[in-house]
Amino acid sequence: MEIVTGVHQLRVPMPSNAVMSGKRAYTLVYLVEDSSGWVLIDSGWNYEEGWNALKSQLSEIVPHLRDIKTLIVTHFHPDHLGLANHVKQTTGANLFMHHNDAPDMRKTNLDTAAGPNMNRNQAWLVRCGATPEEARQSQPPN
Repeated sequence: MEIVTGVHQLRVPMPSNAVMSGKRAYTLVYLVEDSSGWVLIDSGWNYEEGWNALKSQLSEIVPHLRDIKTLIVTHFHPDHLGLANHVKQTTGANLFMHHNDAPDMRKTNLDTAAGPNMNRNQAWLVRCGATPEEARQSQPPN
């Protein structure tokens, strides 16, 4: 959905085991047209349906995915950085994030947005209201 000229909001679905309310949830990802190419803000949770939804929406707007030159990850949560590696590999975009998130990102396997930090992510989910069992099941399928 184009919010204003050159700014698009995309809805990237989250896996059902990542949503505790029972309702379908989405990560809102933004695509902004810039004079040097397109900027993608966040990427969505890393799982096949999310990746397919993101690619489909991007291809309706961007003539070639390689026209996406910049990827900005707003914060270190799996629904915002999960597909960053796929986006980088597909587009060649430069990745930007807050310097405080960079050490966590370096320790994380971008293909799962969990890797060694799964316990950290699980603890965050519990603090947000998930049961420990739900948090243990939160890693998206490979």
